[in-house]
Amino acid sequence: MLRGFIKFHCTECGNNFIGPDIEYAATIFSMPLRCPKCQSIRTLPKGYLTQPNNLKFYKSIWERYENK
Repeated sequence: MLRGFIKFHCTECGNNFIGPDIEYAATIFSMPLRCPKCQSIRTLPKGYLTQPNNLKFYKSIWERYENK
């Protein structure tokens, strides 16, 4: 479900960009988007950087997508 637009941060190149906030698997989390600068999937909403539990969850999502 599209919830609007939010700021994302790429953990690979440090790029910040605005993208659609798409619900991930019926959870409160947002679907990671490809970074427009380096094409990495290792992105997350900017506000989640300070929350270690959220970062751990996103790492599992990234690994799942990278192994496909």
